[in-house]
Amino acid sequence: MPDAAAPQRSGDPLPAHLERIRHLAWEGFAFLLPPHWEITAYSLDAAKGQFQFFERESFRAQLVWRKVPKAPDLPRILNEIHRRQLEKDDPAAAKAFSSLEFSQIGRFLIGHEQPGRPCQASLFRPDIGLLLQWVFPAHDPDAFTAAWTPLLDSYEANDGPLRRWELFGIGLRLPEAMVFQELTPEPANVALTFETPKHLKLVARRMGMPEILLAGSDLARCHATILERAGSRVLESEPRTLMGYPAVRTVFDRRGEKGMEKLVGRWWTGEAWIWHQRDEARLYTLEQVGPKRPSRLEVADVMRW
Repeated sequence: MPDAAAPQRSGDPLPAHLERIRHLAWEGFAFLLPPHWEITAYSLDAAKGQFQFFERESFRAQLVWRKVPKAPDLPRILNEIHRRQLEKDDPAAAKAFSSLEFSQIGRFLIGHEQPGRPCQASLFRPDIGLLLQWVFPAHDPDAFTAAWTPLLDSYEANDGPLRRWELFGIGLRLPEAMVFQELTPEPANVALTFETPKHLKLVARRMGMPEILLAGSDLARCHATILERAGSRVLESEPRTLMGYPAVRTVFDRRGEKGMEKLVGRWWTGEAWIWHQRDEARLYTLEQVGPKRPSRLEVADVMRW
């Protein structure tokens, strides 16, 4: 486990683009992260995944989720995780270790031994068979009050007919049928891709450095370039305003990607939006493409503004 350092404490409000990335919502859960925490590593498998969080160069926490068939013995799991960490870091302490002290914060069972040693928090959702496990690198009463308690208290279930997907500043509200497919991280640019069983594909992007992306160009041309790189043909575009932001709506088509439509080379019609959120200095795009049958989602309903 990486070494920990004392957390930063500041009452100054965060810039809009940093406040947005505090929101984390994924397969069955949602949290509001402490200020300045960043995801530095991840595994997004629905059955077993994890996020690691750093604040600048200091490790802050790890969140692991697993789908399990029956209710686990949470105290035993917390004790075993702690024992294994001690065996790695301090074998003598591992031999003397007996049990963690346990308490409750909201729906989470907390286990800790003494200041300076790892602390864990677990929650099991029996209705969906989901185990959530937070591991903090070193128990610190001040950090417990300032960061960890608000973090755990912010937990929300996320498994209804309309689900939140919030990661790296992208915030979406999607129907249950929209299943996560892919995360595409690039420098100053991230994209999330989802698809329904009827092959309606949705791609959301968040892009930094708009002054570079728009240099010598405009929103319409910038988005056309992105769409064309994905094999699309731009059919028409028009300037719009979206939630008060300058925007462009584009209609495009792309060769079918599934089943018989791919085999016969049928073209699917898509709709795409790009807009410039100047308060964040970010460009956002939302694209939907698929067969004619699935209805498109309204961009104003999908995005978290």
